[in-house]
Amino acid sequence: MARRQPFIFTLFAKLIQYGSFEVRFANGETYKANGAEKGPAVIISLPSAWLLWRFIWRADLTIPEAYMDGRLQLIDTSLEAFLRFLLLNKRYYQTRAFMRVRIKIASFLSLFKSAIWQKQAKANVAHHYDLTDALYDCFLDKRRQYSCAYFRDGDDLDAAQLRKIARLAAKLDIKSGQHILDIGCGWGEFARALTDCEPNLNVTGITLSEQQLAYAKQYVLPRTGNNVSFALCDYRDHQGCYDRIISVGMLEHVGQKQFKRYFQTIENLLADDGRAVIHAIGKQHKDPLGNGFIGKYIFPCGYLPTLAELTEAISHTNLHILDIEALHLHYRDTLLAWDRKFAAAKDEMLQLYDEKFYRMWRFYLVGCAIFFELDEGVVYQITCTTSHGETPSTRDDIRQNEIRYLAKLWHKQIDYGKKRHSQT
Repeated sequence: MARRQPFIFTLFAKLIQYGSFEVRFANGETYKANGAEKGPAVIISLPSAWLLWRFIWRADLTIPEAYMDGRLQLIDTSLEAFLRFLLLNKRYYQTRAFMRVRIKIASFLSLFKSAIWQKQAKANVAHHYDLTDALYDCFLDKRRQYSCAYFRDGDDLDAAQLRKIARLAAKLDIKSGQHILDIGCGWGEFARALTDCEPNLNVTGITLSEQQLAYAKQYVLPRTGNNVSFALCDYRDHQGCYDRIISVGMLEHVGQKQFKRYFQTIENLLADDGRAVIHAIGKQHKDPLGNGFIGKYIFPCGYLPTLAELTEAISHTNLHILDIEALHLHYRDTLLAWDRKFAAAKDEMLQLYDEKFYRMWRFYLVGCAIFFELDEGVVYQITCTTSHGETPSTRDDIRQNEIRYLAKLWHKQIDYGKKRHSQT
């Protein structure tokens, strides 16, 4: 007589549309289900069927947590394939009746979400960015660019990040003598790179991360002139007038309720003929449920906007949109490059952190890569101006300046890593 599969597995199998799923329990029982569409073949082991109940109700949080603490083990299945399986089936999963109820509840509750206050914003930033320098050195490029690179012609990570810097500098249309503000300046290397592209610039970088500020002052300022400075400051408190404003990978931390104020602040800080370039992760469609794992463990209170939300916020200012570019697979390739470097440094990471942290960080990097691969995530580069009469740069103009700046950055890149690490 054939063994009857548990009801929970029968229910779980109904949520699978793509690929195949096999689960092996600690008691030796094994069950398998096949989706109607092609997809990854996934095999996992679990201590008991109880976890499947938790997976069904809160997959975005309970599956990552089970992987992090080792209760969920992958068998002959790569983490990349497993996460691709999960995200492929996510949309189908969310069409189920009980999930539609959850989505309606989440949509209703989102109306009462409060804004991210300034004290909370600093704590949120510290949660992710005030980690050890060794962590970020192990997987980022030589210039510590913790944002989407721009890949062309078989670039490696360092080359693609230089190309990203050159492209953003070209979109800014930087000119000698300008004053530039870098909102969310990270470790300060982007600000310094702008002066490599155009030496006679005055660049101010602001951050809420004490660790990043300390790094910028200790390792970046000694390699720049007096025309670069850094400060611990919330963008809402900053005063000044700037010809250009750049903000890379910071808007995601602002919070949905603060988008209007964010762009109004940029407008107030820009000179009358100023230009701003915003480089930010967004999503193609609204997702009321969000991602519990990312929100709890990686970026507290982070929010990825749709393009409609961004343009709506800009419409409440006097800023004029000159250009919008959307990048998709560039961030997938960036994240996978980071993951390869992080995985290669496993022994070093386990000396600094524990196995749970290591598994958490890989789940984050690979999961985000698949998020972009499946066209759920997108990076927006939005160019705005305060001038009514400014003529938008053509893509040919941007490309020519990008090539020119890239040549300068490559020249500065010679022995750059060796010089930086000799100081660290």
